[in-house]
Amino acid sequence: MQTLRSRAAAILTLTVLTLTFLATGAQAAPPAAADSLAADPAAATHLLADPAIHQALEQLRSATRAGLTADSEDRRVPAADRADAFVTGKVLVVGDLDFLSDGTPFRIVAVQDRKPILQNVFMTCLGPGFSTACGRLVPGRRVSFNSWILVLQDGDSAGLALLVATRVQI
Repeated sequence: MQTLRSRAAAILTLTVLTLTFLATGAQAAPPAAADSLAADPAAATHLLADPAIHQALEQLRSATRAGLTADSEDRRVPAADRADAFVTGKVLVVGDLDFLSDGTPFRIVAVQDRKPILQNVFMTCLGPGFSTACGRLVPGRRVSFNSWILVLQDGDSAGLALLVATRVQI
């Protein structure tokens, strides 16, 4: 525990010295000042509350904003809307083949996923290709799905999210 405290004090001292350097333009704090800050965290906390430190941080923040490059602007949020989910886990149950009112085949597969919590996720395999592929899944084996998230908007099931498979990997 003492080693952890001494490391934390050293990191705090280094941070304070760096901020002091940025704020004042000083070459370095004398070693005695560094030792006193490490020994007295309250003194370091007081130094961090100094307006000069905050001014230096604001100048640094402004310089960082001004230094943005075209590469960083290219990493913004994509323009296309998406509602995708990726589920990987153990197949629990493979449902029977069923049909929508328009005759489109579908099958529901229950997958047990342990992240972020232990949960059962129900995947909808819609259409002839996916319902056949999901029909070949074996309970107990691992599977990975890419899917669209479709949220029902009306009726008693409003708010229910359906995961419709767009890719199945066994």
